[in-house]
Amino acid sequence: MLTRDRKGSKTARTSSWRGSHFKVAFEAHSRPEALDSHCEKNPKPQLWDICPGCILWLPARREMIDKIEENNRLSREQTAFFEHPVMVLSVKVTSSKKATVTFAFLTSLGEKTPQERFPNRQGWWGKYVEICSEKTLPEERNASLSLEKNRQLAKRTYVDLEKGAYTIDYTALQCYVIDNRSEPYRNRLTKGSYEDLMGRLRKHQGFLTTGLETARWVETGRLWETFLEKWLPDQAKKAPEPKLKQINEAGNWRSGAGAGNWRAGAKAQS
Repeated sequence: MLTRDRKGSKTARTSSWRGSHFKVAFEAHSRPEALDSHCEKNPKPQLWDICPGCILWLPARREMIDKIEENNRLSREQTAFFEHPVMVLSVKVTSSKKATVTFAFLTSLGEKTPQERFPNRQGWWGKYVEICSEKTLPEERNASLSLEKNRQLAKRTYVDLEKGAYTIDYTALQCYVIDNRSEPYRNRLTKGSYEDLMGRLRKHQGFLTTGLETARWVETGRLWETFLEKWLPDQAKKAPEPKLKQINEAGNWRSGAGAGNWRAGAKAQS
């Protein structure tokens, strides 16, 4: 299980939208349980922070039993499947507070390579694709999935291609706390790596490709703007124009939308 990143500190910072100009627009629509930032109970992600290519946490079965429908693939998984990080493949939003997330299973393979973990099962090696980490060797990086901003996970982490895709209500998932930060978008695949992963999943799954359609990509720096324009248009009109100084002071590394033109940029992508 991948736990060191998740349990690395006593508290975790929640989404930086609270320290930005977006607070006016989002606060009334935020989830109360997301205010709990203690790692003893991982914070819940806000819907506007979830995106294809980001990492979330699948809690214990007992914590989400009411979310697992009888016809859901998750209902057939054993207890050990849970309490693991997962890779978000797509997010199907139906309203400002409702969405389902399609995800793939992540594993550390005991912090070993597939070759080390399964030395006598060469046919299994291709079932796992690595996400770039501090343990990834230089010669392995070209074949690994990359995170935005050249971020690296603390330990070897693999997407399990064999298990395929699962779907769950987004409220069942939790944030995956890394380096004392819990925002899902902070540990997101690059667009190229996401498309590579989806292609590998479809190829490995063959005809079982339901839920493996490549999702429309929204730049990380425009996630909030795009969500506001599509699902909270009235709030988008009320939100003040961002000020570059305010963005920098809030530590919002997603300021690529720029000051003074974020509404136009978001509208173009909706």
